[in-house]
Amino acid sequence: MTIHFRYYIIQTEHSQQKLKIMLLATEIWSAVEVYFILVSTIIIGLLIAMICKLLPPGDQPKPKGR
Repeated sequence: MTIHFRYYIIQTEHSQQKLKIMLLATEIWSAVEVYFILVSTIIIGLLIAMICKLLPPGDQPKPKGR
């Protein structure tokens, strides 16, 4: 019985830690989400501008596999 009881205590502590971590992550995510979207759109725009500059006029972009 003691083994099961100890395991149950460990399990509940672990799940509480998980819940705390998840709540912290959601708080951080809600704060970072707007900045992340802005930064990602800026980076995508810069990449498209770079690709358009590198391509000669009239050429279609060719897909390249990394």
